[in-house]
Amino acid sequence: MSSLLLFINQVAGWFLFAIILIIPGIIAATFWTPFLVSERLRALFRKLPPTNSVFSSYIIAGISASLPYIIGFLVILAVGDVDNTQVSNSLITMSLLLFMVYTIGLPFIGVILLPRIGVDWDPHNYSVSTWILLAAGGAWYAILFTIPLAAFAFLLALPTG
Repeated sequence: MSSLLLFINQVAGWFLFAIILIIPGIIAATFWTPFLVSERLRALFRKLPPTNSVFSSYIIAGISASLPYIIGFLVILAVGDVDNTQVSNSLITMSLLLFMVYTIGLPFIGVILLPRIGVDWDPHNYSVSTWILLAAGGAWYAILFTIPLAAFAFLLALPTG
């Protein structure tokens, strides 16, 4: 009977880990939905593989885009000493670095990489406004993670005792 309990415990642990990875992405995707007002972004999600569906592609992209923040957060907490300001510094550094990567990377992926691999999605031929829209979308998505992580990092850095 103990092997069954061990198995159930392992399954529950993996389920909890999956929830930890998925829920923040769903929350961020929910707060990012105002960007879907833009026909350009709906066209992007409509053309993204593997589903070619706005909703499915949007959820997959929203969850996938959150993974660097979540995995980075978990790795920093696992490796560092929570009582040490180094964890705080690492969280802030990671957050700011990922903010820059998302703000610059999303336009690069959307305007340069996707068309080169055959995903031609922009009905406006990748104009400057497309770059700006994608940069704003990347920045907003990153802000949704950067602000809470930075606030948590500042709390960790407060002197205690």
